[in-house]
Amino acid sequence: MKAREAQGDGNLAVALNESALYSGSAIGASIGGLALAMQVPLDMLSVGAGVVALVGMVTYLSK
Repeated sequence: MKAREAQGDGNLAVALNESALYSGSAIGASIGGLALAMQVPLDMLSVGAGVVALVGMVTYLSK
């Protein structure tokens, strides 16, 4: 029992990771659906995805 306490609870980390993945997927689908409902041109959707990827890359590299 003491060894587990020293290493932390891996189940919690996995659960939080899965929650973040599902939340991100749901938010992305909602934003994409809203953009389509607003009749945003399809070319702009790919530009928006590129912007999100760029923001993620900059955030990752700034650490």
